Amino acid sequence: MNKIKLFLLSLSVGFYSCGSKDKFPEVDKNVWLQDKKACQNKREGMATTLITNKEQILGLKEEILLEKLGRPDKHDYQKRGRKIYSYYITPGKQCSLQYPEEGKRIVFEMNALGLIALITIQN
Repeated sequence: MNKIKLFLLSLSVGFYSCGSKDKFPEVDKNVWLQDKKACQNKREGMATTLITNKEQILGLKEEILLEKLGRPDKHDYQKRGRKIYSYYITPGKQCSLQYPEEGKRIVFEMNALGLIALITIQN
């Protein structure tokens, strides 16, 4: 009986250690999703938090990014399986033609393995 308990304990510890090491910084997903294309100007502060903590985000799976921030405002598929996801963080032409240019974006680049490899802010 003790061997069974020991086996179950080691099995559960093994499963726990293989779990996702989700270190994605906290952002208010509801506020992020409601601010479509950053037209309400509520995403910029959260984007600053993401950039400040980018070392925690680099290497995480693409699925975690999509779970935390939802579908990107823009996406681009590159050669060799690379993906680029962009989320607007300031209002711009994407909201209304009264703006002279598009707003700033936070851009996540994924490598061919689906891991976040680069995070930048672009105008």
